[in-house]
Amino acid sequence: MRKIKHNNLFGYALSKRQGIITIKIGKKINKLSVSYYWARKKYWPELERKALKKIKGKSILDIGAGTGRHAIYLKDYNLATIEKSPILYNILRKCKLNPFLIDITKEKPPKKYENILLLDNNIGLTNRTKDLLKKLKELLTVNGQLIIVANNVDKTKTVKIN
Repeated sequence: MRKIKHNNLFGYALSKRQGIITIKIGKKINKLSVSYYWARKKYWPELERKALKKIKGKSILDIGAGTGRHAIYLKDYNLATIEKSPILYNILRKCKLNPFLIDITKEKPPKKYENILLLDNNIGLTNRTKDLLKKLKELLTVNGQLIIVANNVDKTKTVKIN
C-alpha cells in the first residue's frame, strides 16, 4: 500500500476515481470504494433516490456536492453546488454544476433557495450541527425545505431549529 501525503486527501482520492477510503470514527473503521462517489443513480442507496423525489420548486443548493453525482441529475433546475475542496470544486466546474468554492460553516452563497440538499452524511460537515442548521435556515426561501440524508441514522440526533 502506497501512502500519500496531501493537504486534501479526500478530494485527491475522489479525483483519482479509484481506491479505497478508510474512515475512522472513534474505534470504528469504515472502508468505502472511491467508485461509490462516482456511482450512477441506480446504484445509490434507496434513501438518496427517494430524497431527490422530495424536491419542490425550481431552485436547489447542493452542499458538499463532492463529485456532483447527485447534482448531475438536477441540471434542469436552478442549481448551485457548494464544495470547500478546490479539487472537487474543479470537478464540479468542469461538469458545469454552478459551484461555489466556500466553507458553508463560515460563508454563504449570495441568494436563497427553495431546496437545500445535504446528502450522503453531509450533515456531519461540522460538530456544531445546530449552528449549521440555523445558517441553512437563513438560506431557504419562505416555503423552502432542507433535504437531509444521514445514512448513519443510529448515530444521528434530532435537532430542533428555533
